[in-house]
Amino acid sequence: MYQAIQANEIFFHEVVQRYTQDESRHLNGYWGTFTRSDLPTELAPTIFSANLPQALSPLSTFLIYISKIIQPQLTDTLRSRTLAELFSNWAKQQLDRTEIRLEL
Repeated sequence: MYQAIQANEIFFHEVVQRYTQDESRHLNGYWGTFTRSDLPTELAPTIFSANLPQALSPLSTFLIYISKIIQPQLTDTLRSRTLAELFSNWAKQQLDRTEIRLEL
């Protein structure tokens, strides 16, 4: 299938229609938008280094088509979430380092 897509003998969405059995079949294989941390660590480098648009050779048990990579933008929501996560991690580290001496 991959070689046929690369040779323009078949389109990715045609492969999806023929061989996919889950609900993504009705969306031409679209699974949504993912962040790097959402992906398995062994797949992320290959996916994020793809020349777009590109079908990637079978990775694990998947044939993946990358249509675009959305560059991150620092929105107010993302900024707030990142600061909260960083503070939470920092506070946890401080608690883990804290020594408590009890004298009875």
